[in-house]
Amino acid sequence: MYILRVLIFFVLSFFSLNAFSDGTSIEGDRGEALDLLRSLDANWIALKSFDVHLNSFESCLRPDDVAEQKRTLQRFIVSEDSQSFLYVRRFDLELIGLPAKSWSTYDETVDVRTRRLHKIEGKTEDDPFVRRSFGVYWAFFTNGRLRISENAGSPKLFAIESMTDARKKAECPDFSSIGFVHFPGQNANQFSAEELVLPAETVSVRTTSDTTTISISKPSGAKSRYHQWWQLDLERFAVQKYERLWGPLDITSSEKPIKLLSQRIEWDEVSGVFIPTMVIGTSMGALPDEQGKQFSYEKLDECEFVWKQVNLVKKIDVDVAKLTQGEFILDFLKED
Repeated sequence: MYILRVLIFFVLSFFSLNAFSDGTSIEGDRGEALDLLRSLDANWIALKSFDVHLNSFESCLRPDDVAEQKRTLQRFIVSEDSQSFLYVRRFDLELIGLPAKSWSTYDETVDVRTRRLHKIEGKTEDDPFVRRSFGVYWAFFTNGRLRISENAGSPKLFAIESMTDARKKAECPDFSSIGFVHFPGQNANQFSAEELVLPAETVSVRTTSDTTTISISKPSGAKSRYHQWWQLDLERFAVQKYERLWGPLDITSSEKPIKLLSQRIEWDEVSGVFIPTMVIGTSMGALPDEQGKQFSYEKLDECEFVWKQVNLVKKIDVDVAKLTQGEFILDFLKED
C-alpha cells in the first residue's frame, strides 16, 4: 500500500505539474506548495471502507460568563463494495454559568444552533443556571437511497446515485478536510489546493529532513491579512499541524496576529493506510450582544478516532426501524 501511495503521489504531481491548459506554469515555492497540498489526497484515495468511532469534546468560557461544554459521539461505517454507509451522531451540550451583570437575564433554555440563551422576565442577574440538552442524527445510504433522521423524527428519503454526493448531503465527516478547516465541524468539499495557493500574495515552502512547512498569506479587506500555515509529514502524506491567523495588512507591523485556529494531528498506520487518531487544538468563537457587537473567545477542542476496521467492511447490515430507538443508538455508539 505504501508503494501505491507513492505512485499516486507521482501520478498526481505529473498531471498537475504546475501547468494549466493555456500553458501557464507555476514555478518556485508557489508551484511546490500547490503540488504538496494536492498530494495529500493520495492517502485518502487508499481509504476505501472503514468503521470508525469519533469522540469529540469542546469547552470554553464565553464572554457572557457561561461555561460551555459539548461532547459528541459519532460512528461512521462505509462499504465501498456495497456502495453504502451508515452515519450516527449524538451530542450532549451543557451550559453552566452566571450571566454577566452587563447582559440581560436569560432563561435556562438554549437555541442549539446559535447557542444563545433566551431572555426571561422575573429572574435576577445573580441567579445561576445549568442547562443540558442533546440531539441525535443518523443517515443511512444504500441502493441509491439516502435516509436522514434528526432528533427521532421521521426519516426523509432522497434518491441519490453517487455515494460521494450522498455523503455530502448527509454532512458526514470529511477526513480530507483535516488540516484545512476546523475538524470536526467543517467539511472542505468546497476547497481545493488551487483556491488556497493561487490567490495568495505570498507563498513560502521550507523543507527539513522529514517535514515541510508551507506558509501563505493574502489581504483580507483594506487593513488586514489572512495567514495559513501547515507542517507536513511527507512520508505519511499527512498534515501534522495547521494554523490559521488574522493580522494587520503590513507584515512588518509589530501587532501580533490573532490565531483563529490551531490544530495538531496524530496519525497511525493500519492496513497500509495512514489514519488520524487524534485532533487537538483551539479555535476562536464569537458571540453577539443585544446591540450586535461581536465578542470573541477561545474554544478548546479535541477529537479521538477509534478505528474498528480499515478497508475490511464488505456490507452494512442494519434494521432501519431500530435507528429510531434511543437505546439502539446508544448501544451502536459504544466502542465495545
